[in-house]
Amino acid sequence: MAEKTAILIGYLPNPRIYKRIALEKRLGEVHLVCWDRAHNMHLPPREDGYTLHCIHLDGPSDPLRRLIPYARFSRRAEQILLQIQPDVIHVQGLDMLRIACRVKKRSRKPVEILYEIPDLHGLQVEPQHSLLRRLAQRYVRAEDRRLCRQIRLLIVTSEKFVQRYYGRLVPAEKIFFFPNVPDPEAFRDYRKKPAGTPMTVGFIGILTYKQQMKDLVYAARRCDMELLIAGLENEPTEVEPLCRAYPKGTWVGRYDFARDAAALYGRCDVIHCVYDTRVENVKVLLPNKLYEAVWCELPILVAKDTYAAEIVEEWGVGLTVDSQDPEDLVRALQRLRDDRDLYDSLVSNCRKHRQDVELERYDRRLEEILRAL
Repeated sequence: MAEKTAILIGYLPNPRIYKRIALEKRLGEVHLVCWDRAHNMHLPPREDGYTLHCIHLDGPSDPLRRLIPYARFSRRAEQILLQIQPDVIHVQGLDMLRIACRVKKRSRKPVEILYEIPDLHGLQVEPQHSLLRRLAQRYVRAEDRRLCRQIRLLIVTSEKFVQRYYGRLVPAEKIFFFPNVPDPEAFRDYRKKPAGTPMTVGFIGILTYKQQMKDLVYAARRCDMELLIAGLENEPTEVEPLCRAYPKGTWVGRYDFARDAAALYGRCDVIHCVYDTRVENVKVLLPNKLYEAVWCELPILVAKDTYAAEIVEEWGVGLTVDSQDPEDLVRALQRLRDDRDLYDSLVSNCRKHRQDVELERYDRRLEEILRAL
């Protein structure tokens, strides 16, 4: 059993990382080493039961401009990890895996590495057209292959990541599927909307795919439906003014997931999760909103021709739409609004599949693996 685990990430912890911390605290001492690129980290209270090592260094979003800050972060993170002397290092991202492999080589005792993949990077799977990008892709793929030889376990949030890319790099017996299912604590106070209220379509998350979000505002207007959008939008802001200009639109903006998720989902009847399928990662990922919607017994909208669409159709928990056709989204919302039997059947199927989105069932399996390390 691992007596001491270090989690190494190149960003501030998100809900998925807190779930991993909660699990790994069952096994022993936990340290979180993270990169605060904007100097805005608020230290968690002591009762969280783990040790935080937050490295405050500016980190531009542009990968080339981030090379020097990454080198500084890498040195400091390596020093911290060598002082901790963990039995296990749990990392996400190729840049963090590189640090963990160096620590493994320099450590005074054996170190096992867990490598978690929440998304596929464009340089791993997207066709590259410029010479520079093709060279970068060749380097990334070679690094992945080299460094993955040193890991003990690969954790993927979508089984399609294995089929699409990692199945060529990591043996099947070293791969564990852990979908991004919700933490029930975050939804402990969840209450469904009262029956008979106007139908609300909601988006809760990061506004990455702006055109699809603008399509959502357009579709809500066309259907004369209540709209709720909660999440961060990068500059320039395009979705926020559209939402605020819609009389039935509610713009929430930044929110705290652990504190606000239950209340936000409790204001919705339908969850929007339509991403741009021109991005290769979108075709294979399984978004957390899929599992959160099922847990909350709310029908979900996802893009056609994606792995998420396969699950939605297999479970019967939502509808699929063309991510490039806003009129298809309009038609889907109209069906949910006007066909109560359809809506109720989707809710019923969500209820049937709640057992498939239980965090504890996956935690138990991963815990068994970690105890065997």
